Amino acid sequence: MSRRVGRRALAVAAALAVTVLSGCAVEGQATDPAGETDRPLRIATTWAIGSLDPITEAYWAPEFGYGELLMRPTADGVVEPWLLESAEAVTPTEWELVLRDGVTFQNGSPCDADAVAAAINHQLANNPVLPPIVPGATAAATGPDTVVLTTSTPVSFLPALLAQEDMFPIYDVAAYESAAGDPQALVGLGMHTGPYRVTELTSSGMVLERYDDYWQGEPALPGVEVSFISDAQARVLAVQSGEVDVALYPPTESAGTLENSSAAHFVTGDGTLGPRLILNVQRSPMDEPAVRQALSAAIDYEEMANTVMNGFHDVAEGMYPMQLPYAVSNQAYDPDRAGQLLDQAGWVVGADGMRARDGVPLQLTLYTYRADPDLPAIAVALRSQLEESGIGIQIEELDDISSIYDGDTGWHIALFRTGYYGTSGAVVGVIHDYLTSDGSRNAGGIADPELDALADQLALAFDEEEQYDLLRQIQDIVMARQAYAIVVSVKRASAVVSDTWRDYEPSAVYLHLDWRTQP
Repeated sequence: MSRRVGRRALAVAAALAVTVLSGCAVEGQATDPAGETDRPLRIATTWAIGSLDPITEAYWAPEFGYGELLMRPTADGVVEPWLLESAEAVTPTEWELVLRDGVTFQNGSPCDADAVAAAINHQLANNPVLPPIVPGATAAATGPDTVVLTTSTPVSFLPALLAQEDMFPIYDVAAYESAAGDPQALVGLGMHTGPYRVTELTSSGMVLERYDDYWQGEPALPGVEVSFISDAQARVLAVQSGEVDVALYPPTESAGTLENSSAAHFVTGDGTLGPRLILNVQRSPMDEPAVRQALSAAIDYEEMANTVMNGFHDVAEGMYPMQLPYAVSNQAYDPDRAGQLLDQAGWVVGADGMRARDGVPLQLTLYTYRADPDLPAIAVALRSQLEESGIGIQIEELDDISSIYDGDTGWHIALFRTGYYGTSGAVVGVIHDYLTSDGSRNAGGIADPELDALADQLALAFDEEEQYDLLRQIQDIVMARQAYAIVVSVKRASAVVSDTWRDYEPSAVYLHLDWRTQP
């Protein structure tokens, strides 16, 4: 989701199309050749990287330049070949993947068809998210640079899955297995293909050095140093003091405080993020569609984007960016409708302005987490707006909100930083994962046979117009008829950077650096 999600009308085409062809190189975020390149880039991030394990923590590898994927996501929602030359559906259940020449793992081993097939099969055997999405999948090398990926049913959106950072990471399986389950033993194995190789990983940070034999050419920087700093203000201060070049995930409020600073700058990129609200439909009163619809109508989306977030978020109108050809605008602020829905459901306004039914107050628990510094402010604004419609909100800030996936039932609403577009535009996979009955991230407990059937049809659809029609039907259920989800605003990617790095462009798809990144 962004101000400018797609330069092309078919922004999701690569996520859903039958064929994805070669022709695009990896982009950099800051590429001024006159900049300083004689010292490592110093980045501060909020999340600590616990391990290089590609099964449990695959997402960090492409984000910080030590790993790569077969396909590369872009902010436009189009996926491009990365380690692949091309991906083509030769039959509805067979995809032919042609690899680039000359790619090696950082330990010198070739990243050829045998190695890629081994990585894909290793993920299929060990990543529990994959079997429902790519049923019966197997990969086999059919030549030195060709892999055939076969599924038991058609998977029209496979290219987008290959660009999803936690689905099919590419790594040297033999090197991985040599660590015998010891996370520290993974450091220094050179089991990835990226431009920078991890040499040190501790609880406070990670050190990477340039991989001189990188397949696209010599990386621009001698290395990268990543510091794990959970406090958002401390990350910003680290830039101001000269200790760090780039602070990721800054609070939006820092844009105002840095407006006249010469030492640090608040910079933005495109946006495909949320935040979104997950609604726990298994807990009363969130099991009532009228209550969920009232919540959606009681939120002032323009105020959230333009006032609460100072114009650094964009207004959310629905599940997807309005620039996409299948997007439906079906989410709007309508406090009168919210009140009518609640009145009809028996939730009556009391003398204190708050609603109750049969003596039970309409009081909801909202979970959020501190890792994204904007979420607490958004939670407070949501509470204020919902109270105007007589809905009480109790906010609980958690260090780790993943408890909602592990059986925690003490919540009605959960506020997350990401939306339903995914980091690769893999909308089909996101729908299955978050919104279907057997989805691995369906924390809200949605069990809707009609929605499940539409998601299954979408996964099998190769015709573009059929895909768009199915996506519109899904949005009608999710955002309007059943109101299973709410997208609060559209957050643009942002960072605080030093003056040297003022041309750095934050990545909406979390690719914080690549081989050409430099001041």
